[in-house]
Amino acid sequence: EHVVATVDEIPSGTHKLVPIGRHGVGVYNVNGTFYAIANYCPPEGGPLCSGRARGLNIVDDTVPGDAVMVRDKEYIFCPWHQWGF
Repeated sequence: EHVVATVDEIPSGTHKLVPIGRHGVGVYNVNGTFYAIANYCPPEGGPLCSGRARGLNIVDDTVPGDAVMVRDKEYIFCPWHQWGF
């Protein structure tokens, strides 16, 4: 367990890279909930947290005749090969 920042230092929609361990850790604020992930892409060994963080847009067509785009989940995409984690 590490103290990396105050809540105010990582506003919603941003992240902070923290030098912990061999590769560092990215700490992300997603709508007020904090997540941490190793700054390492397993398939390629790249700096995962240098990639873009974004949601996945899906179509919700549960109501007949009314399809809407919904942002679902949040992913970090490796800058080397664009795989999402």
